[in-house]
Amino acid sequence: MQKAAAEIDQNVRFTQCVVNLGQPDKPLALFIVGQWAKGRYQGDGIYAGGTDWRESDRYNVKLLDAKVGGERGFSVIKVGEKDRRQWMTMSEQSFEAFIGEKVQP
Repeated sequence: MQKAAAEIDQNVRFTQCVVNLGQPDKPLALFIVGQWAKGRYQGDGIYAGGTDWRESDRYNVKLLDAKVGGERGFSVIKVGEKDRRQWMTMSEQSFEAFIGEKVQP
């Protein structure tokens, strides 16, 4: 399903996928969350939020040395956020679905 969706539209990103097919003891056989890519990584800096209700939000983005879920990883922190529990580490697919355009270097 993921491959077919990606062939139809290059902007689809799968931010969560759970496959438990053939495992009757699991309560959920198949779960896929797909979102549209709103932004792409354009270097470290300040990015806008990627949804209508987050466009005014600004996020400090840094590419991490470590991989997240087998993909490039990103540190995403809302500008001015001091509570470390709100700091996010995202895989590239999640990042592209969450973030908007780069607004400052």
